[in-house]
Amino acid sequence: MTEISNRSVFKQKLSEFRREKRPITLYLIDLDDFKAINDVYGHSAGDAALVTVATRLTEIIQDRGGMVARLGGDEFAAIIPGSGSEEDAQAVGAAMIDRIQQPFMHDGILLTPSASIGIAQAANGPDDNGDTLIKLADYAMYQAKEDGKGGFRLFDAEIGAHVARRKELAAALPFAISNGEIVLRFQPQINLETGALKGFEALARWDRGSDLLQPNEFIEIAEESGVIRVLDFYVFEQSARRLTEWLDRGSPRLTMSTNLSARNFETDDLPDAIARILEKTGAPPELMVLEFTESILIANWESVTGTVSQLRKLGVKIALDDFGTGYSSLSYLRKIEVDEIKIDRTFIADIEQSEETLFVFDNVADMATGLGKSLVIEGIETQRQNEIVTAHGGQIGQGYLFGAPLLPEDAEEMVFKKDATRTAS
Repeated sequence: MTEISNRSVFKQKLSEFRREKRPITLYLIDLDDFKAINDVYGHSAGDAALVTVATRLTEIIQDRGGMVARLGGDEFAAIIPGSGSEEDAQAVGAAMIDRIQQPFMHDGILLTPSASIGIAQAANGPDDNGDTLIKLADYAMYQAKEDGKGGFRLFDAEIGAHVARRKELAAALPFAISNGEIVLRFQPQINLETGALKGFEALARWDRGSDLLQPNEFIEIAEESGVIRVLDFYVFEQSARRLTEWLDRGSPRLTMSTNLSARNFETDDLPDAIARILEKTGAPPELMVLEFTESILIANWESVTGTVSQLRKLGVKIALDDFGTGYSSLSYLRKIEVDEIKIDRTFIADIEQSEETLFVFDNVADMATGLGKSLVIEGIETQRQNEIVTAHGGQIGQGYLFGAPLLPEDAEEMVFKKDATRTAS
């Protein structure tokens, strides 16, 4: 379709360059959000975007004596031979981005492609080979996406350190639970109408002695390796034990929320695993809340809704997390069996200034109330935000206004304060 070389030809050419020990610069180009073009405008528009990008890349690369290939899907690669400087490589990357992002018309539709590009250079050293170079460019490309898409990154020492760090963590993570390195923090959730402590969300941290790693530093690694399944169950069990211990000592009947990853919805044993933990810990099911994100729901509607139904039969509560960050369709709130809807912190960040955000919030709050679902607001950081969401139907609040994620002993102190059931502000 694109009339350029394919992956096989590209790999052959790359191997040829490396056998000849010729210095080269390799570019990996991945179109951003390409699926959205197909979904919104149809596959003919997607095909037109691929052809257009291939043509534009060819114009840039052939003038420099290189070659362009489509590796598959929405991913392209290019090679330029010669010992160009880092500045030269970055200049070509900038030219690619500029050219790719120029709008074009297709069947009356204005399309504006975007791409993220990773760049890696190889001199004629003995350790350089084609596969290694592709891997380095791939690391750089994903760093470009993390930087915000629509840009390029040249593989450098910083990215190399990032990759080495990820490899180190990936090797150590499977042993972190058995070594007692996964610890919990508990963030308060507050009844917005009364100010009473309603419960906690249990959040994992990785205590490596000199470092206390936040979830964004290891959860993705856990998901890639499959360790996330064990990690989810560990957090659920430890938080259930903590809640049971508090209840046995006469605490109020607070709720305890934990997160479930997409990987735990890929197998059929999730309800059985949760049931075993509930039996082992003696935690009241109705006080345990399992959270999953709306992106998991959309990715596999039938499977996820079936699993959710089985979980609710155990008596546990279900929360739809991060609402407002993905598809955020109000229509599926009528169909999914959840007890709580959690509005993401990014959604309310501008609620003090944006009438549009407030309008959408009102619609979500009205629907949640009408369907008998609790509305939990994450990321409340100012008193004004608190006042607005409370006045517009928010029921439960979570955020730094009420408290950061707490050490177990600090959470316990909050639970057993004489006035803990009346106020937590």
